[in-house]
Amino acid sequence: MLSTVLTKAKTSFNQGKKLEKQKNYSAAIDSYKQATSIYPDYIDGIYHLSLCYFLTGDNPNGKLQYEELLQKAGKKDQKKVNILASKL
Repeated sequence: MLSTVLTKAKTSFNQGKKLEKQKNYSAAIDSYKQATSIYPDYIDGIYHLSLCYFLTGDNPNGKLQYEELLQKAGKKDQKKVNILASKL
C-alpha cells in the first residue's frame, strides 16, 4: 500500500520537475501540490513547491511551504532549508 502511495506521489513530483524545468511554474505548483497531498512528508515535493511559489512571486505561500519544510526536514535536508531561507 505504501509503495503505491509513494509511486503516485513520485509520478506527480516528476511531472512537476519537468514543468519547473520548462519554467511553467504554475503547472509545476499543481503537480507538487498533488504529490504532497498524496504523501504529506515528501520533503523534495515541499521544497520544490515552496521554490516555485517564490519564483512566481507568491511569497506568502512560498513562506508557508518553507515553514512546513522546517517542521518536517531532517539534518540531511538542511541544504534545501538554507536555499529557501535565502529567498525570504
